[in-house]
Amino acid sequence: MTTERQALLHELLGTLLKEEELLARLSGLSQVQRQALINSQFAAIESINDEMIATANELLPLEQMRITVIEQLGVATLSEAAALADNLGVAGFAQAQKRLLAAATDFRSGQEQNASLVLHAIRLRDRWMNFLGGKTTPTYGAGGKREVTQQRQIVSRTA
Repeated sequence: MTTERQALLHELLGTLLKEEELLARLSGLSQVQRQALINSQFAAIESINDEMIATANELLPLEQMRITVIEQLGVATLSEAAALADNLGVAGFAQAQKRLLAAATDFRSGQEQNASLVLHAIRLRDRWMNFLGGKTTPTYGAGGKREVTQQRQIVSRTA
């Protein structure tokens, strides 16, 4: 029984290391994506997005494998699996768990920064559209002819 559990823990450790590697790749792609967003390189953004989706799709079976192995071990969490690994003498498990968490946190942070950049770009574009729309609204003059005049003094308080 112990040997079987040790084998499962080694399998789980291998899965964690692969997940860590893929998360590190996603984190690197996130940094490249940030530069592409800043430089408005739309073709690069699309290419990076495709690569990120492909990498994320590689993570999905690993996650399922991790869940299955944890269930086979009879524990509820990865922390419990780490404690079991320590008891059974499987080295490197706790460190792999910490590195995996750090890689996931790093990736999430990078994606939050990218989302912020996209959100600010959308808001800026909307402000400019509101500003320009308020300045060029077509109206009709006293003679019934269409004129382009400024209808309002203030388009938006935030513009």
